[in-house]
Amino acid sequence: MYCKNCGSEISDNQNICQFCGSKSKNISSYVHKTNIIYESFNQKQVSTEFNRDILISYLFDIKTLESIKVKLIEDKNKLIRQAEKKGIVNKSNLKDNTEKKRLLLFFPAIILLSLIFVGMVNNSFQQSKTIFLIFAVLFILTIVLFIVIDRIIFEKAKKQRINKERLRIEKENAEKIKIQDDIEKIDKETEKFSNILIKEYSQNVIPKKYRNIYAVYYLYDYISTSNGTISEALFHYDFYEIKNSLQDILLQQAQILCELAYMNALNEQMVNQNRSILESAIRTEKNTELSAKYARICANNSDLTACIKMSEYLNPNR
Repeated sequence: MYCKNCGSEISDNQNICQFCGSKSKNISSYVHKTNIIYESFNQKQVSTEFNRDILISYLFDIKTLESIKVKLIEDKNKLIRQAEKKGIVNKSNLKDNTEKKRLLLFFPAIILLSLIFVGMVNNSFQQSKTIFLIFAVLFILTIVLFIVIDRIIFEKAKKQRINKERLRIEKENAEKIKIQDDIEKIDKETEKFSNILIKEYSQNVIPKKYRNIYAVYYLYDYISTSNGTISEALFHYDFYEIKNSLQDILLQQAQILCELAYMNALNEQMVNQNRSILESAIRTEKNTELSAKYARICANNSDLTACIKMSEYLNPNR
């Protein structure tokens, strides 16, 4: 085997690299475990190698599907954060400070009425009917004035504030409903693409352990830039290394790939050219099992293209 630190060839039984001194015990168990996966995986495959054009197209489709899932999940999370930030305001939550202003008028009015009432009582003992009547009229006018101010000024102001607040709430709730509708639409699109991805993985071209976005990105880059096989690519695969290299740029890469996939789906010439390559591989393949697998891959590719065309959330001009 080879040391993962310096790349030097060392014995399979060595726990420490003699060249750099790094521990290699985990590497040995990793290689042993990986070889078991390859053997089990290869037993399920047909003896004839995959057509390279089919394989690259297949891996690109899976890479696209995984990227679409990442983008749609991120779009959904953004909408959820917006919804949580906005919230729904109920009418019961309407705040109004009219009552406080009423109290400011209520206390002086009570004091004024009390003074008038005391004056009326005192003058009633002095048998001065004229002054008594004046106080009585003032008492009544004060009550009427209080009612008029309360109804005309405060009630009108309260209604205006409530109407303004109601309009604001209705607008926010309309935005919230739209966000909820968008989330439901994204869920439906995600489900469609996930179903296609499940059908793609069910072709058993990629072992279950490697059916994730990091492995798929790595496999596509490896196969499309070399003459190696899937097994050779997986032999050199290091999950943590690939994950660390993609972690910070994964979302950006996914968005770029989604835009590219959308433009390609609208390009009829490119779609027809790709379909022609796939159909040609199906016709020329002599192995019946491989030919059937190519046909399923071709059908999945057509479904993917159709879904991308109809997608509302993959359109960069949305």
